[in-house]
Amino acid sequence: MTAKIAFLLASFCAPAWAGGAFVTVLPDKPSTLDPAAVCDHYSLAVAFNIYEPLLFFGDTYSDFKPAISSETPSRENGLVSPDGLVYTFPIRKDVKFHDGTPLTAEDVRYSLVRLMMMDAPGRPAALFLRPLLGVGSIRGPDGGFRVKYEDFAKAVRADGSSVVITLKKPYSRFLEIAASWPFVMSKSWTAAHGGWDGAPDTWQKHASAPSGAETEANGTGPFRLENFTSATGRAVLARNGNYWRAPARANRLVFLTEPSENTRQAMLEAGDADFADFSRASLPHLRGMKTVTITEGLPNRSVKFAAFNFAIAVASNPMAGSGLLDGKGVPPDFFADENARKGFAFALDYGKLLDMSGGGAIRPATPLRRPGGPESPPYSLNPEKAARHLKKAHGGRLWKNGFYIEAVCGDGDYESRAAMELLACGLKKLNPNFRLRVKTMPLPELLNRLPESRFPIFALKAESDTPGFYGLAFTMLHSEGAVPYAQHYRNPQADKYLDGAFGGAIALEKLDRIYAQDAPYMLLFTTDAFVARREGAFGPDALTGVFALHNYPDYYKVEKR
Repeated sequence: MTAKIAFLLASFCAPAWAGGAFVTVLPDKPSTLDPAAVCDHYSLAVAFNIYEPLLFFGDTYSDFKPAISSETPSRENGLVSPDGLVYTFPIRKDVKFHDGTPLTAEDVRYSLVRLMMMDAPGRPAALFLRPLLGVGSIRGPDGGFRVKYEDFAKAVRADGSSVVITLKKPYSRFLEIAASWPFVMSKSWTAAHGGWDGAPDTWQKHASAPSGAETEANGTGPFRLENFTSATGRAVLARNGNYWRAPARANRLVFLTEPSENTRQAMLEAGDADFADFSRASLPHLRGMKTVTITEGLPNRSVKFAAFNFAIAVASNPMAGSGLLDGKGVPPDFFADENARKGFAFALDYGKLLDMSGGGAIRPATPLRRPGGPESPPYSLNPEKAARHLKKAHGGRLWKNGFYIEAVCGDGDYESRAAMELLACGLKKLNPNFRLRVKTMPLPELLNRLPESRFPIFALKAESDTPGFYGLAFTMLHSEGAVPYAQHYRNPQADKYLDGAFGGAIALEKLDRIYAQDAPYMLLFTTDAFVARREGAFGPDALTGVFALHNYPDYYKVEKR
């Protein structure tokens, strides 16, 4: 065991190991515990054990089971109206929050309204805003509020011991959304911890605002928060002894943060971790570990991408250098020129990137990956095409003057970093005056700073929050989606197709063409997912439900053997 691992055990883990704690090691720190503010993979892994949704997924993603709702709404049981607009969810009467207070229908109503009010890029609000209010964000293009409290009140109301949700228009996959995001919080507890107090005249003050729910928690889930240290990302969850279902199998869950992939490998092999998050580059080493079980070929709904910022905030921004196209920086509209974007897209050696990913990676041809979609990506390494576009960009000044620019990715995201370094190399080969520097930072910091518009290029992973394709399509192509919103990209036709369709082959093909024409980002690669865990840590029954959407186990079913 390395000295570093020994230090981790002594400093962070030892007290939590006792009593059958199940230990997960994450590549980066969770940014929040607030289910309405979660916008990263690692926060989700922790918060989803504390909070619960209205429904659970059954054996498939088209099958649903009661959760906080005691029944699954359908037309047959009268809980879905004949026109498909009104859904009634009877709320369980035997559920208590972790502080011992009983769950009420008003708590559920408040929680859903608050989730929509907490709208910000990357957060889950759009999941419900789109079907309930018909908008992708509570704010318009000018940043002002486009919705009123009355809109929320009309869409969600408590009726006795039930919550009644009225959709803007029929949406056959609404139950899929209801099962995809745990959000139910205590109204009184949240207000006491600095959150919205539930009053109609105070919601704008609390919209998207931080509260004590970011570092403290009080849900109804199978585990309750024992402690969370945001500086280190260490979270300890204890089994909820008053849970309304049978108790969870594990006594405790411990979440640690370790950016080094090699150290995470060593912790798993030594038995100091039960489960850890890895890139595919780790697979060859993991396959050689006798004490590690690997499940491969799992569905993957995520894609790695590098997005271009169409409106860079250049003032006092070292990532944009001088803020001018003078060889020492870039102007705000550097990537508003499609020739600049396409030149970058043709300069990346995607083949080498796939080789570095550990095998099994593929190039997505569209952000809307699906059976029957296009097979050939519109952009591949082509120095001649790259040079042609870059010589046209900004009236020839880009090629003549050169540039300095920075690309940012998360700490521990070796694949994105490798992609950006390959891009820098490809650009340098084209013109020695093309300078791209790669910068890394903690993922929570990167996500929190996206609204500042200071990152000229940012490389991240996008994944759908629901089993269907629509969530990812909205995230990647609608101007109110998390990625286009952060990069100031807007294509009115893409908005039109997504607003009007919720699917449809013709709209999808048109969206494919819009991506190919606009090149708003570089799609790097995607892979089949895999899960690596300590031998005997959990079985196949834990790789189901909402956690499996994000390639994590269902922690309710894991156990320390």
